[in-house]
Amino acid sequence: MKRNVCLTLFVWLLLFAMLLPMAACGKVGGEDVVDVSTEAETEPRVPALDPAGFGKADDEYVCQDESVLYTYKNKTAEQFAGVCTFYEESGYTLYNESEKAGNLFATYVRDTDMAHVYRIAHSSELCIVLSESAGEALPPASSPEIMQGDFTPSITQLRDGSNVNGMCYIVQLPDGSFIVYDGSYSPRGKKVLAQLRELHGEQGTPLIRAWVLTHSHDDHYPAFSYICNKHASDVKVEYVIFAPIESALAKQIGGDDYFNNGIHADVAKLGAKLVYAHTGMEFAFGDFRMEVLLAADDLFKVGNHNNYFNNSSLVTRIYTQDYSALFTGDTGKEGAVWMMDTYGEYLQSNVCQVSHHGVEDVPLEFYETVQASILYYPCNQWLYDQKERHYDVRMALEQRSYTKEILIAGVGLFTRAWGTTFEQDAPLSMPEYKRK
Repeated sequence: MKRNVCLTLFVWLLLFAMLLPMAACGKVGGEDVVDVSTEAETEPRVPALDPAGFGKADDEYVCQDESVLYTYKNKTAEQFAGVCTFYEESGYTLYNESEKAGNLFATYVRDTDMAHVYRIAHSSELCIVLSESAGEALPPASSPEIMQGDFTPSITQLRDGSNVNGMCYIVQLPDGSFIVYDGSYSPRGKKVLAQLRELHGEQGTPLIRAWVLTHSHDDHYPAFSYICNKHASDVKVEYVIFAPIESALAKQIGGDDYFNNGIHADVAKLGAKLVYAHTGMEFAFGDFRMEVLLAADDLFKVGNHNNYFNNSSLVTRIYTQDYSALFTGDTGKEGAVWMMDTYGEYLQSNVCQVSHHGVEDVPLEFYETVQASILYYPCNQWLYDQKERHYDVRMALEQRSYTKEILIAGVGLFTRAWGTTFEQDAPLSMPEYKRK
């Protein structure tokens, strides 16, 4: 009797052991079985990593949109091409690709995933930025049609006579829409809105294709925040473009954490998309293009910023077929040297916004490389004339043959038609250029 009980128990245990793997596979006796303990669990979709069998990256930098920048040293252009082929064969669609002074850039998207790949020629570094969400926020890579209209494309530097510094530029496109850079202090928000309305005309709401925020200092972004909170319904903004650094580091080295803890709520009030920019990306706004020449990640991933928050400035250039304008924000010496090493003569532009209000340590060599005919200084005359802060560079630029105009924000509100050229040398910083 005892032997029979043991045998029966053994048979039941053996039968249970046979059925258990079948249940785990979802079938018992031909019927579907749902494992309720794991039904709600899903594996996160991670963009493909190590596409060319590189192994562990030489550096991994977590960006502030939770993407990761992987840097591989001593990689060739052929290896860059191999990485691109990998993403193309993995179901990604090419968003944009470009070559700038021997540097190679390509951005791929797959649903919401993004893979931004670039190789810097002078350092032989191959970089891959992987994100699970950035793919759905990017502006158009190319416009379906050239936006025409009755407006003369132009760049306006807003007058800021009430402050020593502050920065705001408004670029108007042929259809009357805008690209805006920064905005200056909060009280200047009304001035920004008034200028948008004046340039746009009486009818309709001003359309801002892209609002670029170079960095989170209070002489650059608060006017933008003011408009988000007080006049969101008075403008239509499609994209806000920025490149933040880590919050604690930003506050430690002289910035603030608006880009980490304030901007998202503000952008939501506008109903705009927030774009985290990376070096080498390109966007299209009508027949104007915007290229990102330097984003903070490339300096801050290895500490090449000298504990200087202004080096987190986003540097971009807008251009058409035969004209270009460079916006440097407040980038410092380290950013300027990185760009000279990376791009060289490719930096030449028709228009240049002089970095950090013209009074910081960007070397003369940088501006001699750019060779801009028009120099915009976001400062007042008093600051421009300061002999203690980079005065030799300002005086040298006044004497260069390629310098045709130096426009100081504190002197007047300046609008220059896109494509402005000069048959002969123009006077510098003269009041007759003032519109108001």
